[in-house]
Amino acid sequence: MMQKIIIASVYLVQAGLLVYELIAQYDSRGRQNALAITNLATIAIYVLVQRYVRRRYGITLHWIVLVILSAGVWLDAVGNFQHFYARYWWWDRLTHAVGGLAATVGVYMIAVALWQAGRLAVSWRVLNLYVFCLAQTLGALYEVSEWVGDELFLTHRVQGLFDTPRDIFFNMIGGVTVVLIGTWWRMRHRAVHPPGDADRI
Repeated sequence: MMQKIIIASVYLVQAGLLVYELIAQYDSRGRQNALAITNLATIAIYVLVQRYVRRRYGITLHWIVLVILSAGVWLDAVGNFQHFYARYWWWDRLTHAVGGLAATVGVYMIAVALWQAGRLAVSWRVLNLYVFCLAQTLGALYEVSEWVGDELFLTHRVQGLFDTPRDIFFNMIGGVTVVLIGTWWRMRHRAVHPPGDADRI
C-alpha cells in the first residue's frame, strides 16, 4: 500500500513539473521542450520497463528506483529554472552522477532479481559487468540525444569540446558507486537464494 502511495505521489509531482516545463518562460523554447521530453521519457521508460519485467518475470521494481530517477530529473530541471548550470560549475557533474546512479540502480535491481530467481546464469562479477555496461549505454544514448537536440532544434545543450566526455565520466562515477554498494551487499549476504525464492528486490 505504501509503495502505491509513493509511486502515485511521484507521478503527480512529475506531472506538475511537466506542466511547468511547458508553460513557464525560463529558457529558449527548444531547451524547455528538451527538458520536458527528458521528464516524460524518464517516467515512460520506467512504466514500460516495470510492466514488462512484471509480466515476463514476475518482478516488481522497488519504489526507490522511481524516486532516484525523479531526483535526477528534478536536479536537471532546477538547474535550468534557476540557471544553476551557469552559476555553479559542479551542478552539471552532480546531475550526471545522480543520473548514472539512478540508471544503474534500476538495471541492478532487475538483474539481481533475475539472478536470484535462477533466470540469469552468470557469476556475480559478470552480473556486475553486465549491469554497469548496460547502464552506461543508457547514459551514452542520453548524450546522443543531447547532440541530436542541438543539431535539429538548436537547444545548445552540449557546451564545449569536453562536455560530453565529462558527462559520461560522471555517469560512470554514479554507476561505479552502485556496483561497489552492490558488491558490499553481496559480501554481507553470501547465501544464494534458491530459484523462485526472490521475486522482488
